[in-house]
Amino acid sequence: MVEDRGGVIANVMHALVSAMVGKAIARSMDDVDWKMVLHALEFGRAGVPSRWRNPESRNTYAVTLVRSYDASDGLCLEYTVEAIIGGKGDRAHNTACRLPDGSWSVTDDR
Repeated sequence: MVEDRGGVIANVMHALVSAMVGKAIARSMDDVDWKMVLHALEFGRAGVPSRWRNPESRNTYAVTLVRSYDASDGLCLEYTVEAIIGGKGDRAHNTACRLPDGSWSVTDDR
């Protein structure tokens, strides 16, 4: 686990939503799913998937922190999000890096 990830959940959530807008995974998620994603990034161990099934949508998700590292500008989190939505699989591979102003920049590495 990387230190100094606490207290940035709102910024990460905004960055994640922004990075995934228009994608099937983001459109399928509700508030509970987003909280699960953020929890996985905040507390997950690299290489260990955090999995859950949304009882309302019946969609399943897995978030895996690939690695966290210090870049020249700050902390970066590389992660994958896998989903089965309506029986169809989808996958996103992103990197989120905290900028000096505290906001996050997310790139889709797919």
